[in-house]
Amino acid sequence: MTKIPSEFPRGKNSSDCLQALRRPLSGIAFLAGSGISVDSGLPTARTFNKALARHFCSTKVSRIHLRRLLITDPNAEPEKQLRFERVIQVLRDTVDPELSILDVFGSCVRPTFLHWFLARAIQAGSPVFTTNFDSLIEAAYLARSLLFRRQVGRLGLTQVIYETCPASARDRPFIESFASWLRGPVSAPALFKLHGSVHDIGWLLDPRRCDETTIDSVNATLDSIGNRRRVWSLEPYKARVLELQLKDRLLVTLGYSGLDDFDIIPSLVRLLPQTRGLVFVSHRECGNVYIKRVDRSSADLSLPRELSPALDCGVPIWVIYGPTAAVVRAVFGDCTSAIGPALGVTTNLFMNIPTYKQLPRAERRRVVARLLEESGELDRALREYRVAIKRLSRLPHLRSALAYCYNRFGAIQWRRGSYSSAILSMRRAETLNRNLRNEKGIASVRNNLGYVFMSMGDFTTAKKYFQQSYKLHMKLSDRAAMARNLRNLGIVARRHGRIDDAYRQFRRSLALSTGARDLEGISQDLGNLGNVELAKKRYHRAMKMYFKSYKLSRQLGMRETMAIQLGNMGIAQRHLNRFSEALRYFRQALRINHQLGRTEGIMENVGNIGAVLGDLGRHTKGLREFDFAIALARKMGEREGLAVNYEMKGELLRTMGELNLARAALRASLRNYRKLGHKRKSRDIAIALRSIADR
Repeated sequence: MTKIPSEFPRGKNSSDCLQALRRPLSGIAFLAGSGISVDSGLPTARTFNKALARHFCSTKVSRIHLRRLLITDPNAEPEKQLRFERVIQVLRDTVDPELSILDVFGSCVRPTFLHWFLARAIQAGSPVFTTNFDSLIEAAYLARSLLFRRQVGRLGLTQVIYETCPASARDRPFIESFASWLRGPVSAPALFKLHGSVHDIGWLLDPRRCDETTIDSVNATLDSIGNRRRVWSLEPYKARVLELQLKDRLLVTLGYSGLDDFDIIPSLVRLLPQTRGLVFVSHRECGNVYIKRVDRSSADLSLPRELSPALDCGVPIWVIYGPTAAVVRAVFGDCTSAIGPALGVTTNLFMNIPTYKQLPRAERRRVVARLLEESGELDRALREYRVAIKRLSRLPHLRSALAYCYNRFGAIQWRRGSYSSAILSMRRAETLNRNLRNEKGIASVRNNLGYVFMSMGDFTTAKKYFQQSYKLHMKLSDRAAMARNLRNLGIVARRHGRIDDAYRQFRRSLALSTGARDLEGISQDLGNLGNVELAKKRYHRAMKMYFKSYKLSRQLGMRETMAIQLGNMGIAQRHLNRFSEALRYFRQALRINHQLGRTEGIMENVGNIGAVLGDLGRHTKGLREFDFAIALARKMGEREGLAVNYEMKGELLRTMGELNLARAALRASLRNYRKLGHKRKSRDIAIALRSIADR
């Protein structure tokens, strides 16, 4: 029988859990979150976001509201959350291009007991995964092993960074990319830095070697994860490394709440069946240690809600409550006595960094506005941008920030359907950027102007702006942006009826997205190629493209794209007269959109369901769905949604022989298409109305 330490309660749960933990460390994998670094004086993401709201918001009400939108706040609204990486990226793109805020995570080299323990685990052959930017585990490893300069390379500790940096990895003996580990488990000790690192091991050996910074790995992570606020999954190649290293091992989480690092959870859910089980250490500052085995019948609130599907995976899952360091000491023993007193986390985090301490209030409003925009709070974002624009107009040295605000203000107006106001704001931004000779800003504005004119149905002007943006991005060697421009040119060509041209543009975009490792872009390009096949009436080929896009978006956790592609597959099935299948796809998409709170997607799915019900002869139910979709579009102010759903409703009423009602619906559709400037659709609806009049 397993001996139970005095810190642990007696009972079968304790005995079974400890028996699983009492195995060689090489048979255990560890996942470390930001909680292990708190006693070193480093902030968790939750602490960071509280400090951010305090520093950037001028009133208590705005502080509380912003904190509720941050993904690490316990009261956050699930579908309006901003993950920590996205917050960092917004700071980088607005006021901190050098990412000086990350110096907070890279400057501390005071390991805690948990860092020393993980260093010992690495030496014993345990794979250790961490999402932390700091270098405290590496520092503990070096100090514990007394390995300096000559011996580090021989031992082979590998700091694995983001895979988009192979060139820099070749020049640094202590860095390898994830690609090196795709062959399976290896004997070398390994620390896997899933989100990159501020510094590499060479910097710890000699801080004067500032050229050894690996901030590019953090930037790559911010670009790949942060720019999609609902992408909560690791990239496929990282997930593959995780799978190979976790196979037949027990997974133990330390300092991990699941609130800071959501992108790992979907990968863990898929991989847990291949492990020996999961031990989730839920930190409690004080109190007795308590162990609980959880399953579907006894779900536990300490587990992140996204982990609930793992309760059906068939492997044991334990939750251990208590002080994390005390739990590790009791199970694995002490590993060092050279630990000083815990350091408190500073409360005025941003005031200690010159970039933020000297930040004007107008710039702070700009940051808050961008965060609100990213979380979908468009009304609040517009108000913040108005205030920022008013204040920035009085500060001649901040013209670039003013141009940024005008551009984003116009983008929100475009999303709201206020096209004339959007064009006015964007042209002001373009003028400011031209005076500043800011080619990147000009390229962004012209791309957004292309979106506006495309929404208005003026495809010739939209094409001109997308081409201008593409040339500027090509001059800047921004491949991801070039792919986006080509994608937009393809959409313009498809809507203009130039299908072959659209196909060529989407193929070029796909090649650039593949070269830039832009997985989200690849998924979008596959979906767009499916739209081309649909326009060519090659419905089976369209289904293949849609399914490839859906499969990739599912791997990435891109639920919004999943819903879009399910809807597209429903449209293809409807064209194949497989109405039951189409209805199933539309309802799956509708379910995801409801979970995301994505009203635009709900409107589209409900309208398509109405059309399929009409095809099946269930006219009354179909009309009811159209009325619901029209009500949603009116509530959103979505004029295009109104036009499309009135058009489909009119066609169904005409099929039913209700010509007067059909005429009223089509006239409503025509009014909205004309206000949008859609000349081609307006002409088609006018022809349909004349045909009804002739009857």
